[in-house]
Amino acid sequence: MFFLGCEEKGVIEESTVIKNENFYNARIQEDSLNSEYWNQFGDYYLQNNYLLKACQCFEKSFILDSSNFDLSFKLSEVYFKQLALQKSQRYLKSCVRIDSTKTQPYLNLAQLFIFKSDYSAAFKFINLGLTKNRYLPQGYFMKGVCYKHIKDTTKALSSFKTAIEIDPNYFAAYPEIGLLLTIQRDSNAIYYYKNALNISHQNIDAWFGLCWSYQSFNKTELALKEYDRFILVYPDYVIAKFNLGLIYLERRELEKAKYLFYQIHEAHPENIDVLINLYKCFEIEGNKIKTAEIRSDISEIDSTYFN
Repeated sequence: MFFLGCEEKGVIEESTVIKNENFYNARIQEDSLNSEYWNQFGDYYLQNNYLLKACQCFEKSFILDSSNFDLSFKLSEVYFKQLALQKSQRYLKSCVRIDSTKTQPYLNLAQLFIFKSDYSAAFKFINLGLTKNRYLPQGYFMKGVCYKHIKDTTKALSSFKTAIEIDPNYFAAYPEIGLLLTIQRDSNAIYYYKNALNISHQNIDAWFGLCWSYQSFNKTELALKEYDRFILVYPDYVIAKFNLGLIYLERRELEKAKYLFYQIHEAHPENIDVLINLYKCFEIEGNKIKTAEIRSDISEIDSTYFN
């Protein structure tokens, strides 16, 4: 989420790779102690998604220029992309050694420890970053993520809200607040999901969250309308179809409910929750043949369900 990462590139022809490799190798042979040549060779490999070779070139460049902050930061990101967490951590600490005033290495170190579920270490580096600059929305957002993981909802909400107080356009905090408020049965969740969508139109997480919050707070007509719009844009989003099916089942609009459940069942025949709700539809209709058929399907997946 916080690392810049590397853009995936399309596959290029092997002959082109070899030709360009020959060009960079020739430069290296001319001056093997030129740090920038190695760096440019690494950038070439990175551009074409040869991550291991890119790191080898960047490391040779860094050996020759160990005070290069940007190079150390780039190495940390490429290693994180490969889930080589110890190497990523090493180069982030090199960034701190080179320039301790910059905040992003502290936050990236925190992100790395969040990834490893070491929230105590994550808090340490977040706080170090905030010591350098207490107006970092990303720092408070990451605090919120840590508090959420350790199930301190009050502090998580406070941290996420601080992030958007500092930067009202800090998108990532809005869906998180919406989620926590929905779980707490606080209808203010809708406000935060709408604000998220004002910043990032049709964002899948924020939009689904808005649909779900309408459903959770019994705003059924709004939920139906929003789910319909959402599914038109994201037709393969199974949970949205399932939730919409549940609403139609609750309203006894059984044909619409069955239509949605059967769509999911065709793609995911082992999904027992879908079968259970199809069973309920046919049971309400009094269709004993279909009820018996689906009961058998459910029992094949879970022989204890009807016990």
